[in-house]
Amino acid sequence: MALWIAGSDDLVDGRKLLRRFQRGREPHVNIVHSKVIEQYEHLDVLWAMDAIQQVGREVKEVIWKTLSEEDRDCCLPVEGVDEN
Repeated sequence: MALWIAGSDDLVDGRKLLRRFQRGREPHVNIVHSKVIEQYEHLDVLWAMDAIQQVGREVKEVIWKTLSEEDRDCCLPVEGVDEN
C-alpha cells in the first residue's frame, strides 16, 4: 500500500493510520511508500494545484517499482521512471 497523507487534514488522522501500519498492527498490510504533505488538507491529494507534482508522479513511480519482473515484461515502461 502507498499512502499520501494530508498533514493538515481535520477529518482523518492519516499519521495515526500510518503509525498503525508501521507498528505492525495490521500484519497483512505492506507499506511500500508513504509521504506526509504538511500543507495539504483532506482532498488536496486529488485536487490541489500541485497534486501532479506532489502525488501524481510518485504514484506512477511506485506502481512501476512495485511491479514484478514478469509484469514489467508485458508492460511498456512508464516515461520518466527509472527502471532500476
